[in-house]
Amino acid sequence: MFCNQFFTRTCPVSLVAVLLSAVALVPGVSAQSKAPAKYSRPVAVTRVIDASAKQVWALLATPGHLANLHAFAKGNTTTGWSGKGSMDMLDYYGGISVERKILAWLPGKGYDLVEYELTNRAEIAQVSFRVKALGKTQSELTITERAKYPDGSTATQQAEAYKTEILPGAQQYFGSLENGINYY
Repeated sequence: MFCNQFFTRTCPVSLVAVLLSAVALVPGVSAQSKAPAKYSRPVAVTRVIDASAKQVWALLATPGHLANLHAFAKGNTTTGWSGKGSMDMLDYYGGISVERKILAWLPGKGYDLVEYELTNRAEIAQVSFRVKALGKTQSELTITERAKYPDGSTATQQAEAYKTEILPGAQQYFGSLENGINYY
C-alpha cells in the first residue's frame, strides 16, 4: 500500500467522525497531475449539529475532550488547550499515538492544527475545525484535512493513493466512528 498503515487504519481526523454522521468529501486529484504535492487535496466533512455554535465550540475547546468522544481513543492528554501552540496527545487502542499542535486558535470559530505520529515525529496531516452558527440551537461543524504524502512520492502515486486509500479510508473511518457521539 502506498500510504502508511497508520493513515489507513486510523485516518487521523481525530474528532471529525465522532461528531459527524454525514460525510461530504471533495473529489480526488487527477492522475494527470504533473508535479508531486506535499499534501493531499482536502477531505472536507460538514455536519449540521443540534447544538448551538457556543456549545460545539465549548466542546472543541475543552482540554482532553477526545477521551470522551473518540471511539478509538484510549486517552487524550493536553498541554494547555487554549490557544496557538497548545498541544495534545491522542492514544489509540491499537497502540498508535498522535500528537496535535495548534497552529491557529480562533475563539468561538475554530482552530487549525498539525498532527504528528508520535513514534517517529512524522507529520501526518493538517486539519482545520470550523464552527458556524445556524441559529440558537443548531450549528454547522466543518473539518478539513490534508494528509501529508510521503517524501519522494510521485504525482501518479499520490493521485492513486488519494483515490484508492485516502478517500475510502476516510469514509470507512468516519462510518466506524459516527456511533461514538451517539453513545456519548
